[in-house]
Amino acid sequence: MKAHYHRAPAMTLVGVACCAAAAFAQLDRTPGQTYVYELTVTSNTQVDLSKLPAAVRGAVQANLAAGGTPTVYVLTAATGQVNADGSANVHVQFTNSRLPNSPVFARVNQFDAILSPVGQLLPTYDTNMRPSPNQMSEDQMRNTTAQTIDQQFATFNDFAGGCGKHGHLRTGDSWRVASTSRFSVAQYDLFAVTGVAGPVAVVTMKGGYSSSGGSNNFEATGHYDMARRLVLDLHVAQTFQNAAASSGTSTMDYRLRE
Repeated sequence: MKAHYHRAPAMTLVGVACCAAAAFAQLDRTPGQTYVYELTVTSNTQVDLSKLPAAVRGAVQANLAAGGTPTVYVLTAATGQVNADGSANVHVQFTNSRLPNSPVFARVNQFDAILSPVGQLLPTYDTNMRPSPNQMSEDQMRNTTAQTIDQQFATFNDFAGGCGKHGHLRTGDSWRVASTSRFSVAQYDLFAVTGVAGPVAVVTMKGGYSSSGGSNNFEATGHYDMARRLVLDLHVAQTFQNAAASSGTSTMDYRLRE
């Protein structure tokens, strides 16, 4: 299977001189390192069921109820080749608390990815691979799970990119990042550093968008390690309103296990 490097966010720093290239070369990423991230997702969605066909209302209600139970992903990324730009090729295996612990899921819940020079986790997958109409092969299932994690880490990657590409972070810094990545159409108006302790900065990120289809707004706060170019943790709180009479809130908590 030929995998395509698909999720490279295109970010533009507005009014900021990015001088981090020299720092990237000093990264201490080495083959054999392991990074373990835990992601907890919780959602609370309200839907106007009166606008849905009676035949599907029960299934929608069940899905909405399930969303209130946190889903926990644990991703283990093992470093292989380290590249000249400071990025690393990693192989990721993960568990999903909603799925049984079985050999089948252990085989398909894995994929290759790039750990970027600024700490983004960018799954690689074949965008041209289409699921079979009847039953997917294990390769197709792995490709699909890579896309799922790619989407789950979209805000995380925007945060890492905004922090890492800004340069050396100092308390009081603020800047804007326009994201044009596949999963994010937001304009992040308020990247701001609220504190720094040694190499670790506390950074807030606010953003959102509105269109004829609805609106989506979020606030995020996390710790970014400037020395290791890694997100240590990130809390994202999101509110959304869709034109199709659904609205709600969700939270995503990312944590690097030391």
